Amino acid sequence: MQVDTQGYTEKPFKFTGNAVEFFGIWVVNIALTLLSLGIYSAWAKVRTKQYFYGNTLLDHSAFQYLATPIQILKGRLITVLFFGIYYAISAINPIWSAGLTILIGLLIPSVIVLSMSFRMRNTAYRNITFQFQRNFKQAYLIFAGPVVLFAALFYLSSLFSSELKVTSTFAVAVEDEFKTPFVLIGFMIIAFLFYPFWEFLQTRFLIANMRFGRSEFQFDTHAGSFYKVYCIALLLFILAVSVYTAILASFELISYLDIQFLSEGAPPDDHLIMISILSIFIIYLWLYAYIQTAKTNMILNHVRLAGMPLESSLSVSYMFYLYISNSIAIIASMGLLIPWTLIRVANYRARTLSFLTDTNIDSFIAQQQKELSALGEEFGEIFDIDVGI
Repeated sequence: MQVDTQGYTEKPFKFTGNAVEFFGIWVVNIALTLLSLGIYSAWAKVRTKQYFYGNTLLDHSAFQYLATPIQILKGRLITVLFFGIYYAISAINPIWSAGLTILIGLLIPSVIVLSMSFRMRNTAYRNITFQFQRNFKQAYLIFAGPVVLFAALFYLSSLFSSELKVTSTFAVAVEDEFKTPFVLIGFMIIAFLFYPFWEFLQTRFLIANMRFGRSEFQFDTHAGSFYKVYCIALLLFILAVSVYTAILASFELISYLDIQFLSEGAPPDDHLIMISILSIFIIYLWLYAYIQTAKTNMILNHVRLAGMPLESSLSVSYMFYLYISNSIAIIASMGLLIPWTLIRVANYRARTLSFLTDTNIDSFIAQQQKELSALGEEFGEIFDIDVGI
């Protein structure tokens, strides 16, 4: 979907980072993280975030990352301590570990809210920070829903299988032979039917609770947009598999593979295995590029800040090219070209994203500063650390 630009002035994003400069930061981060047994990773994260934020420009002004390494380190130490206790208790008493697992599940929605709050409060543009409304009730309704649904489905499937056991000896044989595939297929179908709607609820929750200064973000689409992306992806998957199978059949490779695998003592042909693995990898990467690109465009093109929209024009074919070329570069360089690949992706994402404004950005920023000054300083966070897992 393309945003209607009539009446708006386009303000494109720009990324000014370069691979050589970031490579130096990346190498130092890795070296010091290894030497400090992971402690420096908090400083590494802050340096990386500050570099990417500081080189992302809108209307000639850069974004800011305000978090400190100590905040990141505190959150990581708490996470490590928590999971250390969890694994220790699991080794001592498995029953207690089940209770802790339930507790972790109950904490996840809160962690998501706190993480988003931390991330937004430490992101700024022209010295105005973003905010995230801590709507814990809504978070639990959205993020705990699937857990309850799948638990109920699993319970119902176990009841159904128990009924099969009682009804007849034939049913027992059917259960033993087909229970697992049927349950798995059932879960996959339910997940496919439910997941796009759940992702829509998550996305709307995250965007609708974001603020820039005092201005609200809006997400003006419906669940059908997510279903459309996944349905097209499913059709593309079926088409890709059909074409792949037809190509194998045209070269009589399917029958050859059958003979190779069914003949006793006949080892499979290494070249055919490599071709099959490579083909499956390309199909997967292509579908991944489509889903991520189509979904990103769809989401960003329905985001508005104070009524002003974003416009994203990522290309599926170019993203697929980036994924392929980046994968080859990382493998061929044994990881040394990771900074180059990250810079490439950041540069492309920035140059295909624009903010459409119906007012002067300077005036908009001045209005936000005026409203924030009238409200006075906000109270500091009680739990002002990075609690992201």
